[in-house]
Amino acid sequence: FFFQAEDGIRDHCVTGVQTCALPICTLQQLFREAHGCTPMQWVRRRRLQRALQRLKHPRPGDTVTSIRQAAGFFSAATFNREFQREFGCSPSSLLRR
Repeated sequence: FFFQAEDGIRDHCVTGVQTCALPICTLQQLFREAHGCTPMQWVRRRRLQRALQRLKHPRPGDTVTSIRQAAGFFSAATFNREFQREFGCSPSSLLRR
């Protein structure tokens, strides 16, 4: 069940609770043991990593806003704060390079 939840989270960036029969506290404990963080922290990191890759390798017409939204962040302030905290630079400075 744990691996099914992990796959659901990785593939769809959802909580994974709907994809397995584990109680949420058990899922969180297993995630902490496997990844050193909660499922939601893991999802946030995956979304930030996805945004980082798109900012490093933008497609024609990409903007910080389009990349932010594609990565699952709908608040610009939250995205900018989390990105800065995780990578030490702003998304817009990375896109300009």
